[in-house]
Order: sequence, then C-alpha cells, then structure tokens
Amino acid sequence: MHIQARRIFRLSAIPALTLAVAYGLKLPMPFIAPLFAFMFAALPGPPMGLKNLLGLLLVVCITCAVGLVLIPALLHYQFTTLLLVAVGLYFSTYLTVYLGRALFGTFLTIGFTLISAAGTISFDLAVMVIHGLAVGIAVAVLCQWIVYPWFPEEPAAVGKKPVPPPSVNRSNWIALRSTAIVLPVYWLVLTSPAAYMAIIMKAVLLGQQTSTVDAKSAGRELLGSTFLGGVFAVLFWSLLGISTNLW
Repeated sequence: MHIQARRIFRLSAIPALTLAVAYGLKLPMPFIAPLFAFMFAALPGPPMGLKNLLGLLLVVCITCAVGLVLIPALLHYQFTTLLLVAVGLYFSTYLTVYLGRALFGTFLTIGFTLISAAGTISFDLAVMVIHGLAVGIAVAVLCQWIVYPWFPEEPAAVGKKPVPPPSVNRSNWIALRSTAIVLPVYWLVLTSPAAYMAIIMKAVLLGQQTSTVDAKSAGRELLGSTFLGGVFAVLFWSLLGISTNLW
C-alpha cells in the first residue's frame, strides 16, 4: 500500500477506534481522547513508547496542576492572578517557540488558562478536566499502538531535518504577541467559563505562529475547519436520527 494511503487509513482508524473506546468505557470527558488521537496520528513515525507515555502523563499532571494552585488566588486576588497568568503565558510560549518544548509549553498554557478558568466554576470540575486529559492521552496512545502496525510509516520518511528555532528577539516578540492574543480571550472565558472555554486553545494556536502570514493562514484554517466540523456534526446527528441502534 502506498505511503499516502497508509497515512489516510491510519489518520482515520486511530481517532475512530479511540472514539469508540472512550464512549464505550464511559470515560470522563470522552470527546477529548479522539482529539489527542488525531494529533498523535497526524505526526509521522511510530507511536511513543511506554516510557514516553508515562513521561507525558507526568508532564500533563504537573503543568495542569499549576491551574489548581491559581484557583484560590483567582477567586480572591483577581488582579494579581491575572498578572501571574500573563507571565505564565509568556513563559509557556517562549518554551514552545525558542526551546522547542511544544508539549510542555502547550500543557502549561492549558494549566494557566483552561484549568484555572474551570476552577472558578468548581474545583472538582478542574480536577475532572485534568483527569480527562490524562486518561484521554493514555487511551489515544493505546489505540495508536493497536492501529499503527497495520499501517506503518516508511523508515526513510520518519527522519526529518530539524527546523532551527527563531532568534531570541524574535522568540520574545512571538511570546509577547501570543500573550496579547490569549489574555483577552482568557478574560472573556472568565465571564462564562462553560460557554467560552473551548476558544482558549484556538487563541493559543493563533498566537504561537512564527509570522503574520502563518497566523492569517492558521486563522483561516481554524475558521474553515470549525465551520465544516459544525456542518458535518449537524449532518451526522441528522443521520443518527434514522436509527440510533448501535446493533
């Protein structure tokens, strides 16, 4: 089978299997697992090993726990906490752009924004989000282990020349720009976390682009993919109305 066909089958099968397992096991926040499955399946190369998976889960718990620490301060010392969140957003973006710690920086951003905002509703909700993230990642990787041997990547296609990071000044500018983009969105989320929580990560993706052209392109892709996702969700929901019996 051609490599492009294998990638398409792999990119389709891994999220589909993860979706079935997540909802079949009634995991907390089961919709998160297929999202991580799509992210992992989109990367060329074999899935991460058990050691890397345990390390990633540890990173998720540590970075997201920052948001749990911020919850009491956010409820009683709002201005000071907002300043801390701004510094945290700058630091996490700098880690992602200049030091190449994309996963660590991304989950640190989630901790500063998503987890702390969820904690304004309920501390238990924030803990449930962290639990859902960790379990979703584990299920996604397990499903990737199952599917990947059927549609493996070619060894020659895995290795790629690493892209050099931007300069220090450029990285500082990107980190400041990302903070300026994400922070107003975070303020909006605090007004109604349940309604606006999903837009935080879209703002983070836009802010971490290395150029204005990349940011515009990412913005068009995010808007287009969100619109098409909504259209297909309505269509699929209508099709489910024909017969909702899984058997």
